[in-house]
Amino acid sequence: MKEKNLLKWLFLGILVVVLGGVVFVLGRISGEKTQSRKAASLVIPGYQLAEIEGAPAEYVVDLKNQGEKRQLVRVYTENKETKTLPVIIKVFSLGKDGFKEEFKFEAKFPGKAKPPFDVANQLEEVKVEKNFWGDGRTVVFFSLFSNYYGSGGKNYLIFLSYKEGRYQVVQGPVLDELADYRFTGKNGKGEELVVAKAVWNTEEEGHFSPHRYTLEHWIWNENSYEKAGLERTTENKYDPASNVLDQIIQKEPHLL
Repeated sequence: MKEKNLLKWLFLGILVVVLGGVVFVLGRISGEKTQSRKAASLVIPGYQLAEIEGAPAEYVVDLKNQGEKRQLVRVYTENKETKTLPVIIKVFSLGKDGFKEEFKFEAKFPGKAKPPFDVANQLEEVKVEKNFWGDGRTVVFFSLFSNYYGSGGKNYLIFLSYKEGRYQVVQGPVLDELADYRFTGKNGKGEELVVAKAVWNTEEEGHFSPHRYTLEHWIWNENSYEKAGLERTTENKYDPASNVLDQIIQKEPHLL
């Protein structure tokens, strides 16, 4: 009888050790898979991390205004020389265990293209701006271009911020490839925006020839940009290959 009990307890002991080993191994595998998923979340199949002037388009910021930079903003473009897919913007939280995706934006906008939206497929500019609208918020500004490799295209100005517990993307004015813009706010840089749009006389002027420009004034109203005041058109023509607003300031500053 004693031998049977001894064998019984010995068997149970071996079973506990084996089960403990299995649980440990499964835990390691599960942990490795979790880490793999977190690392893979930084990768989008068919896309690459975009670059601005040779630098990677990724930014560690404090979008939630918690006094500590805990969000990683990354911009992705299609991994091809000829790009047709939309730019993708992702926000990740930074934690001890790695990255967690918190927000995703695909650059698709209402338009006449098929399917019935325009796709911004190129990244032109990114800037991280503190107190951009004068309300203390940090904003990431993007200039995204919809270009299908002709002479024309659309430039979408968009703004990523965090408000009332959620991320939001605000769309600003839509410009073309001949336009110029500048933020001119005082309390917050983004409170006011001046846009110069080309007045193109197609019968007398080439696409990239000098044009007269109409100036628009846009005001931030806490949730979006609204056009304000009268539009003014220049008397002179300006070269779109140079900074148009700089040229206008030199020759017709009274318009601003």
